[in-house]
Amino acid sequence: MRTLFSPFFESELHRQANRDGRKTMTRRAIKLPDKSWILGKRPTSWGPQDDMWPFYTMVDPVGTYPTGIRSPYGCPGTVWYMREPLRQSMNGMTIYADDNVGVSGRTGKGLALWPWKSLSLSSGFMPRWAARTFLLVTDVRVERLQDLTADDAMAEGGYGRGEFWTVWNSNNTKRGFPWESNPWVWVYSYRLAR
Repeated sequence: MRTLFSPFFESELHRQANRDGRKTMTRRAIKLPDKSWILGKRPTSWGPQDDMWPFYTMVDPVGTYPTGIRSPYGCPGTVWYMREPLRQSMNGMTIYADDNVGVSGRTGKGLALWPWKSLSLSSGFMPRWAARTFLLVTDVRVERLQDLTADDAMAEGGYGRGEFWTVWNSNNTKRGFPWESNPWVWVYSYRLAR
């Protein structure tokens, strides 16, 4: 089992849903060389721990020469730690910016003193020792974005399908993956690990 940082930056609302166990799924757009690539059938010899997925170009529609695309955020059994913004408390301790809860020290005993020069630290720079939320990846699959079901939208953070469409576009349109283009996506299911 390998531990990775959370592969994405989430809003305070999503971080809270992760901590509460209400958010149990996330989708991430797959960056393919061009739009002519299609997903092929996964060889039966590839188990769930093999984080490769076969894609083919339209030039080779029967899939004689698949290109394996590796899941960038792990496979079932991978543990993510969720990164959160930190800040310094009035008494010089390290606290989580979302809810002002103290961060345990590196040894697990007592609270951590604030070691940085600035008064706050964005989630992208949070060190692993300060993590309090760990998420265990339970499933990885590849599908088209618009294959999202109502149950999937709920697992994405309590959305209806239409609400998810709006949230997806606000985060992904500028990156070149609007809902309307129906991109291939990694779908990660997970649960709280501790």
